[in-house]
Formats: sequence, C-alpha cells, structure tokens
Amino acid sequence: DDDLPDVEMIDTASFEDLWVYSLPTLQLAFQQSRLAYMAEIQGRPVGYLLGTISGQTAHLARIAVLTENKRQHIASHLMERFFKELGQLQIQQVTLNTQSNNQASLALYDKMGFRRTGETFTVYQIL
Repeated sequence: DDDLPDVEMIDTASFEDLWVYSLPTLQLAFQQSRLAYMAEIQGRPVGYLLGTISGQTAHLARIAVLTENKRQHIASHLMERFFKELGQLQIQQVTLNTQSNNQASLALYDKMGFRRTGETFTVYQIL
C-alpha cells in the first residue's frame, strides 16, 4: 500500500493516457490483487506487477516498467517471480490482456510462453 504512489508514477510514465490508472484505481487494483511485486534498481522503483487469482486461474492484471529501464529483463523477472509463486499455489493457467498493437508486450508474452487466443475486446472512449 505504501508503494502505490511509486506505482502511480511508473504507470503514468509507462502507458498512453487512455490506459493510465489513477491512484484510486490502482488502490482498488492492489486490493483485488493476490500477488503484487515491485522491481527496484538501487532502491529506486522501476516496475511493478499485479496479479489476481480466481479459482485455479491467475490473471496478470497489470505490469509496467519505466521506459528508461526497458530491455533490462525487469518485466521478465517480475513475471518469473509471479509464475514461481503460482507454481507454489499449484495454479497452472494464467491469462492476460494487452493491446493488439503493443509489439513490446506481445513479444514479451510470446517469449514467456503465452499463446494468443485470437479473442478481441472492443474499447470504447468518450471524447
């Protein structure tokens, strides 16, 4: 809970405006998360992951790494920690959502063993 202002900073810096979570939304997401991790370099927060569990399925709800710290395997390490704990909980199915044009996240999820389902979700925005 004390790290949420840092999470908000990472979130704001990492996502386009449409996808940025406000602090109250991040607080709710954290409360709903069963697993939450913060990545730091020399004590400075650089990334985070939030995951939920429902029955025997986990969901990677949110992951972000500061732009200047990308390509340092931080997201991979966060996901490996997430998978390790899921293994200890004997959870073998994990889902996630991402934008179909987010090439960096698609490459990461492919590398981490996720398979694309072909499902799509329409996003509406009031302008």
